[in-house]
Amino acid sequence: FSYIQSLQLEQYKDSESIRTLLRRYVDMCRDPVIQQLYRDQSVGWSENEPHPFLVSIDRIHATQQLIDEVYSRGMPGYFAFDDETKISSGCCASLPEPDEHVFHYRSFVVDLPKTHIGWGGAELVPAKAAELLSQSVPPGSRVAMVAGRAAPHRVQAYKEAFHNRSLVVRAVSGQSAIQDFCFLAHAQAGLWGTVQSSYVTWASLIGTKLQHATLYGVNYPARKKNVTGRTSSNMEMRQLIHWPVFHVPDDEVW
Repeated sequence: FSYIQSLQLEQYKDSESIRTLLRRYVDMCRDPVIQQLYRDQSVGWSENEPHPFLVSIDRIHATQQLIDEVYSRGMPGYFAFDDETKISSGCCASLPEPDEHVFHYRSFVVDLPKTHIGWGGAELVPAKAAELLSQSVPPGSRVAMVAGRAAPHRVQAYKEAFHNRSLVVRAVSGQSAIQDFCFLAHAQAGLWGTVQSSYVTWASLIGTKLQHATLYGVNYPARKKNVTGRTSSNMEMRQLIHWPVFHVPDDEVW
């Protein structure tokens, strides 16, 4: 608390001063003592990831109402990656092409193999995901797929499904978690993924050149608590981000 008080938050009002404050926060997170605190509290930070990141929903994520209020004040710019250091720092390894639609397969099954279905972490199977994209983009569109630690056979299944819909697809692999997030946050033509993913959700909020984002929800019989559609009170956000909800049988998610 003394550290927060020392920041004198009332002085941070313009975009550059806010980014300066955020840099101070990042520097604080690099402190070995703080990193050890994250580990000791088991709040979701992996010691294999060099950059402390989205620590936990309860501790880091802002309310939707707050995000709606702050978005038009310049929020994407506040959190944008520093162009001069994003590659050299290791935060970013590669970036999508301007005309690539970026699809994120979160693959909750890797982290929660026994509970992701009931919890709501199941995602559209490849054929349904490809159908979703093909309804919004013309044939021949380029798609970059970010799948993190997903099983190779699942990545291949998505590639084949996109190809069958006349989409040109490539898989982005071999990156760290923060590098995957950097890739998502630099999408321009479009960004697609499950609304359950904090990665794609935050990427849609801070993308400074993003033209369109679709964060889909899915309800299916095995899901214990259904997701409901949502919108934003912020007009700019409503024009950029869409939250469709699909009702599908269990065999159309995995």
